[in-house]
Amino acid sequence: MVDESNIEQPAVHGETISDKMTRKPAASKSQDKASPAKAPAGRSVRHSQEEKTAKLNRIETLMRERKTTLKDAVKDVGIGEQTYYNWKKAAGAQLVMQPSIEALPDDLEDLVKLEEENLRLRKNLAEKLRSENAVLRKRLGLD
Repeated sequence: MVDESNIEQPAVHGETISDKMTRKPAASKSQDKASPAKAPAGRSVRHSQEEKTAKLNRIETLMRERKTTLKDAVKDVGIGEQTYYNWKKAAGAQLVMQPSIEALPDDLEDLVKLEEENLRLRKNLAEKLRSENAVLRKRLGLD
Protein backbone atom coordinates (compact mmCIF):
# COMPACT_ATOMS: atom_id res chain seq x y z
CA MET A 1 0.00 0.00 0.00
CA VAL A 2 1.01 3.56 -0.63
CA ASP A 3 1.46 5.99 2.25
CA GLU A 4 -1.01 8.77 1.35
CA SER A 5 0.31 11.29 3.85
CA ASN A 6 3.56 11.75 1.93
CA ILE A 7 2.00 12.29 -1.49
CA GLU A 8 2.06 15.88 -2.71
CA GLN A 9 -1.19 16.97 -4.26
CA PRO A 10 -1.12 18.78 -7.60
CA ALA A 11 -0.61 22.52 -7.27
CA VAL A 12 -3.62 24.76 -7.50
CA HIS A 13 -2.50 28.21 -8.57
CA GLY A 14 1.09 27.32 -7.65
CA GLU A 15 0.23 26.17 -4.11
CA THR A 16 0.15 22.67 -2.67
CA ILE A 17 -2.18 21.42 -0.01
CA SER A 18 0.62 21.29 2.54
CA ASP A 19 1.37 24.97 1.76
CA LYS A 20 -2.25 25.85 2.42
CA MET A 21 -2.19 24.02 5.72
CA THR A 22 0.88 25.85 7.00
CA ARG A 23 -0.01 29.42 6.06
CA LYS A 24 -1.73 31.82 8.42
CA PRO A 25 -5.41 32.59 7.86
CA ALA A 26 -6.13 35.93 6.23
CA ALA A 27 -7.44 38.67 8.49
CA SER A 28 -11.13 39.22 8.03
CA LYS A 29 -12.33 42.53 6.66
CA SER A 30 -14.81 43.00 9.48
CA GLN A 31 -12.03 43.07 12.06
CA ASP A 32 -10.14 45.78 10.16
CA LYS A 33 -13.15 48.09 10.00
CA ALA A 34 -14.43 47.53 13.54
CA SER A 35 -14.58 50.72 15.54
CA PRO A 36 -14.03 50.77 19.30
CA ALA A 37 -17.58 52.02 19.91
CA LYS A 38 -19.19 49.08 18.13
CA ALA A 39 -19.19 45.53 19.41
CA PRO A 40 -18.09 42.76 17.05
CA ALA A 41 -20.92 40.90 15.39
CA GLY A 42 -22.46 38.26 17.58
CA ARG A 43 -21.44 39.81 20.90
CA SER A 44 -23.90 41.56 23.10
CA VAL A 45 -23.02 44.79 24.84
CA ARG A 46 -24.83 46.02 27.92
CA HIS A 47 -25.49 49.73 28.00
CA SER A 48 -26.36 51.66 31.11
CA GLN A 49 -29.60 53.61 31.24
CA GLU A 50 -27.65 56.88 30.86
CA GLU A 51 -25.92 55.58 27.73
CA LYS A 52 -29.23 54.45 26.26
CA THR A 53 -30.82 57.84 26.93
CA ALA A 54 -27.83 59.67 25.49
CA LYS A 55 -27.86 57.55 22.34
CA LEU A 56 -31.62 57.97 21.87
CA ASN A 57 -31.29 61.74 22.25
CA ARG A 58 -28.31 61.77 19.87
CA ILE A 59 -30.36 59.92 17.23
CA GLU A 60 -33.21 62.41 17.59
CA THR A 61 -30.88 65.40 17.23
CA LEU A 62 -29.13 63.84 14.22
CA MET A 63 -32.47 63.33 12.51
CA ARG A 64 -33.61 66.84 13.34
CA GLU A 65 -30.42 68.77 12.54
CA ARG A 66 -28.98 66.86 9.63
CA LYS A 67 -32.32 65.77 8.23
CA THR A 68 -30.98 62.20 7.95
CA THR A 69 -33.01 59.04 7.94
CA LEU A 70 -33.49 56.94 11.04
CA LYS A 71 -31.41 54.17 9.52
CA ASP A 72 -28.40 56.46 9.00
CA ALA A 73 -28.71 58.08 12.43
CA VAL A 74 -28.89 54.70 14.19
CA LYS A 75 -25.86 53.50 12.21
CA ASP A 76 -23.89 56.63 13.21
CA VAL A 77 -24.62 56.02 16.90
CA GLY A 78 -23.59 52.37 16.63
CA ILE A 79 -26.73 50.42 17.49
CA GLY A 80 -29.20 48.47 15.42
CA GLU A 81 -32.55 49.71 14.24
CA GLN A 82 -34.45 47.13 16.29
CA THR A 83 -32.40 48.06 19.35
CA TYR A 84 -33.45 51.68 18.83
CA TYR A 85 -37.13 50.73 18.76
CA ASN A 86 -36.78 48.50 21.83
CA TRP A 87 -34.99 51.22 23.80
CA LYS A 88 -37.47 53.86 22.71
CA LYS A 89 -40.40 51.70 23.76
CA ALA A 90 -38.80 50.95 27.12
CA ALA A 91 -37.79 54.55 27.77
CA GLY A 92 -41.19 56.02 27.05
CA ALA A 93 -41.97 59.37 25.54
CA GLN A 94 -40.62 61.40 28.47
CA LEU A 95 -36.95 60.47 27.92
CA VAL A 96 -36.82 61.07 24.19
CA MET A 97 -36.94 64.74 23.26
CA GLN A 98 -39.80 65.63 20.98
CA PRO A 99 -39.30 68.46 18.50
CA SER A 100 -41.12 71.62 19.46
CA ILE A 101 -43.10 73.77 17.06
CA GLU A 102 -40.16 76.21 16.87
CA ALA A 103 -37.87 73.42 15.63
CA LEU A 104 -40.19 72.49 12.77
CA PRO A 105 -39.50 73.79 9.27
CA ASP A 106 -41.55 76.76 8.07
CA ASP A 107 -43.91 74.65 5.95
CA LEU A 108 -44.85 72.41 8.85
CA GLU A 109 -45.22 75.36 11.18
CA ASP A 110 -47.62 76.99 8.71
CA LEU A 111 -49.54 73.73 8.43
CA VAL A 112 -49.91 73.51 12.21
CA LYS A 113 -51.20 77.09 12.35
CA LEU A 114 -53.68 76.40 9.55
CA GLU A 115 -54.97 73.31 11.33
CA GLU A 116 -55.47 75.30 14.54
CA GLU A 117 -57.35 78.01 12.62
CA ASN A 118 -59.44 75.38 10.84
CA LEU A 119 -60.46 73.87 14.18
CA ARG A 120 -61.37 77.30 15.57
CA LEU A 121 -63.49 78.10 12.49
CA ARG A 122 -65.30 74.76 12.68
CA LYS A 123 -66.23 75.41 16.31
CA ASN A 124 -67.53 78.88 15.41
CA LEU A 125 -69.58 77.46 12.53
CA ALA A 126 -71.06 74.73 14.71
CA GLU A 127 -72.06 77.30 17.36
CA LYS A 128 -73.66 79.57 14.76
CA LEU A 129 -75.61 76.67 13.21
CA ARG A 130 -76.88 75.59 16.64
CA SER A 131 -78.15 79.10 17.39
CA GLU A 132 -79.87 79.40 13.95
CA ASN A 133 -81.42 75.97 14.43
CA ALA A 134 -82.79 77.05 17.81
CA VAL A 135 -84.31 80.23 16.28
CA LEU A 136 -85.98 78.21 13.48
CA ARG A 137 -87.39 75.70 15.95
CA LYS A 138 -88.97 78.57 17.95
CA ARG A 139 -90.55 80.11 14.83
CA LEU A 140 -91.95 76.77 13.73
CA GLY A 141 -93.21 76.00 17.21
CA LEU A 142 -91.26 72.77 17.52
CA ASP A 143 -89.89 73.62 20.97
